[in-house]
This record gives sequence, C-alpha cells and structure tokens, in this order.
Amino acid sequence: METILASPSGGLQPVGGAEAATLTLQRAIDKAQPGDTVRLLPGVYDTPVTIRGKQAGDMPITIVADTGATLDGRRSVLRPPNTVNASDTAANGVEIFSMIRVDESAGIVLKNLAIQGAWPVALYLRQSRRIAVQGVSFNGSTIAILAWGGNTAELLVENCRWIQDERIYQGILWDDIHGGVKPRKELDGDFFRSFDIGGTCVFRSNYIANAFNGIQFFAREKTPPGSVNKNVWIYRNTFSLIRDNAIEAEYSAQNWWVHENAIFNCHKWFAFEKCNGGYWYLFSNRGWFDRKQGPPGDCASGGAVFKAGKVKKEKDEDAYLPKHPVYVFHNSWYLRSAYVKDGKLRNFSHFNNAIEYADPQRHAPGTVEPARRMIGPGAVDPLCDDPFETPDTFTTEWPRLGIVFRNDCCNHATFPEGLKSAGYPVEGVQALPGFESGRGGAFAPKNGSPILGKSIAWTIELPDGSAWKSPAGRNIGAMEANPDPAAKTKFIAMTPERLGRPASAAPGGFFAAAWLRDLVEKDAGPTA
Repeated sequence: METILASPSGGLQPVGGAEAATLTLQRAIDKAQPGDTVRLLPGVYDTPVTIRGKQAGDMPITIVADTGATLDGRRSVLRPPNTVNASDTAANGVEIFSMIRVDESAGIVLKNLAIQGAWPVALYLRQSRRIAVQGVSFNGSTIAILAWGGNTAELLVENCRWIQDERIYQGILWDDIHGGVKPRKELDGDFFRSFDIGGTCVFRSNYIANAFNGIQFFAREKTPPGSVNKNVWIYRNTFSLIRDNAIEAEYSAQNWWVHENAIFNCHKWFAFEKCNGGYWYLFSNRGWFDRKQGPPGDCASGGAVFKAGKVKKEKDEDAYLPKHPVYVFHNSWYLRSAYVKDGKLRNFSHFNNAIEYADPQRHAPGTVEPARRMIGPGAVDPLCDDPFETPDTFTTEWPRLGIVFRNDCCNHATFPEGLKSAGYPVEGVQALPGFESGRGGAFAPKNGSPILGKSIAWTIELPDGSAWKSPAGRNIGAMEANPDPAAKTKFIAMTPERLGRPASAAPGGFFAAAWLRDLVEKDAGPTA
C-alpha cells in the first residue's frame, strides 16, 4: 500500500521540510492501486479528473486532501445554464462537466476534499459502487453529487457540507429556477440527485443549506417496486433554507429510513409524488421555521410537510402509490403551512407526532396565514390563483387507502373535530404540545406538557416480514429525557435503538464490502 502525493502541477514540491516527488492529480489517480492513498497537497486543482475502471474490492483507494487543497472548476462567474436535466443528460450518454467523475469503479473513498465552482456537477458517480464520501465541502454547483445507473449502489455520504447559493431562499423567485428554460435554471439542483440507481445508501450528519433541493432519488416512470432506489437511510442531517424539497423520491422507493433530521425553513419537507414501493419509516425528526420563503410577491411561498401523489384514477394507484406500509411517528413540528395540500397517500400510518401551529402574532406580518388549513389548499390568492378554478384537495378515501392518524397532539383549530367534519377521520388531542421553543427548534417538552409519557404502542411491519413493536408510555414527538443523568443536554431525539428497532433493520448489514460495512457501523453519533 502506497501513499501517492499529488500537487496542482506535479514535480518536486516541499513536503515536511524537504522536497518530494509529486504527480498531477489525474496521474496520481491513474497510478493508484487497491489499498493506495492519493494525498492532495495544498493548492488549487483546476483540472477535472476521472476515476475510471478501478476495481478496488476490499482494499479501497482513498483520495484525501490536506488543509488548503481546493478543487476549483472556475465556473462560478459565468455559470453554464442548466437547460436540460442533468440526470436525463447522463442517462442519454451526453457528457456533462463534473469536477470528479467516478466511472465504472468500485472501492473508492473521497475524504476531506473541498470542491467549488463546479457547474453543473461537482461529483458524478456513474455505474459505480462501494463509494464513501466523507467530510467533503461543496460550494456552488447545480448538483453536488450526481449518481446514475443500476450498478450504482453501496454509497456512504457523511459529514459533508453543501452551500449552493446564499440568495436562493428569499432572494430569487421559485418560478425563475424551476421548470422549462428559466433565467436561474442553473440553481434547479440538489445536494444528491440519482437516476435509476440500485440503492443501499446512507446519508448522515450532512449539512445542506441555501439550496434548491436536498436529497432526491429519481426512477423511470412505472418502475417496478423494489427494483431501484431501495435500502436508503437518511439520518441526523441538517436541511436549512431549502427552496423546494428537503427529501424527495419519484416513481419508486423501498425500505427508506428517515430519522433524527433537523429541517429548518424548508418549502416542502417530504415529497413522495407518484412514488410506489413503501416500507418508509419517518420518525424522530424535528422541523421548524422562522421566516417565509421567497421574495415579496413570490407565489411559491406556502409549502407543506408532505407532497403527496397526484393520482386521479384508481387504476393508476398501484403504479404511483406505495404498496407497502408507510409509518410517520414520533416527530416534532412547528409549522406555518399546510400539513398536506392535495393528492393521495396509501397505507399511511401517522401516530405519536407533536405538532404546533405558529401564532401569527409571534412572527412578522404576512409570515403566517391566520386561517391556514392543516389539510387541503389555502385560501385563493387573487394574484397567484385562478379564481374560477377549483383547487384539488387531499383525498378523503382514508379507509380504502389505509390512511390512519392516531394519537397525535396538535393545536390547530381544526384538529381533530374540524378535520373529521371535512371527511378526514383524525384521532388525537387538541392542545399545544408544550415545546420549550418551537420557533427556536427546541422541542424538549416543558413540565406539564400533554405529550409527556403519552405515546401509544404500534406494531410496525418490516420488509423481511418481522415486526417492530414501538412502545407505549414514551413521549409523543421526537424528544425524550437523556438517559445519561450527568449530561448537560436533558432531552435528546429518540434513536431507533431507544425505540426498539431490531438490529436487522440497521444499515450496516446491507453493505457487502467489509471495509464499507465497518465505516457504516462506526457511527460517530448525533450531530443534527
């Protein structure tokens, strides 16, 4: 196993008080064999590189940067317009700019890199597997990480950071970014975007901010359930100032675990639009806001917690709605917008969640709509909506579709009786959850809170046919007393282990490569 030194220009360079032979980054990568490390010395690397055909097996090739090493695409001043979808472009075999391309390779670790000015793509994973991306800082790009192809699987993305554009949340119109050829189309991207990948992916302890989307998995329309986008864990990440969707799956997703994430000032949080599959587990997440998205007059400033499938015909439900169960439980939310506006969900169990709707008087004028519905569209806006068009609403076919809301605590004026009158058979407690400060993202329950010790038990079906028994007598919402009495933090987010999740459902066992499985199982602990 060899350490290969790389520098921007190659040749002799000062290293540790002496001169050492170095290669350019591409030549260092080409030379690397299984078990080798490519070390980037300080400097600016402005030439894109490709890792092609490396099959490292159980001895990965590691590419690691010293402090002061930066990969710079030098494409920030004149950003190329993203006039086509980058994932579609990749699928059609069209070359796109990426600062690092990993092509038909296996066993690669990218560690402590800094990538900037790479538009449209910073890191492109094509038909590659067993990849670890650790501690990488992305600045700019339409897409920080693009993954494509059915052979792309076994990915670990942890402790990374992405800032796309600091103006995006309140300084740019949503419609100028999304859909068609738009003046700011280059921002219509994601921290992670995939197209038809196999799956087995872990995203944890990442910071994603000032961006259009967070994590987004695409599949081809009417993809058979369980064939792609399967076995995904998204936990302990921070999504902040996300202009569109924090987490999204389109057309197919199976065995997804989304827990212990912090979701702050995001337009829509969980988007499962026209998405089959199921076995989705969303729990112990916290979401809140302190401002309204978009510049003044932006029509896309409402938002919602869930974006559901717009499936009008019953005959299309098997192709576009989950066949297997979906569980949403033990989450804590502080909201100004709808819970879900329209569309359909299926096999959807929602229980033990704590939900506070904001008091309009505690926020700047216009931030919180006083009469906002919890379920269904908002009031017609004459500047944005067609007054002669009846807006779609969320389905009321709950018994047929298997939609259940039980034992949630929520202070919305229509919860639960008003929702029942509107055709939504919600069961729960109408009360303020008693958070320490929902607006401040502090969801610890105060003394006397109605959520203390009030959870109900629930039997949760797992993909292997076994059952997970979520316990009764815990707090409603995401937070519980810290089991360490000496800890300064008195309340912590409920972990899967504390809620009794079987070890067989943890991500480590899904990774075939021993070195990558070890990385997944050596979890550093909470950061979100």
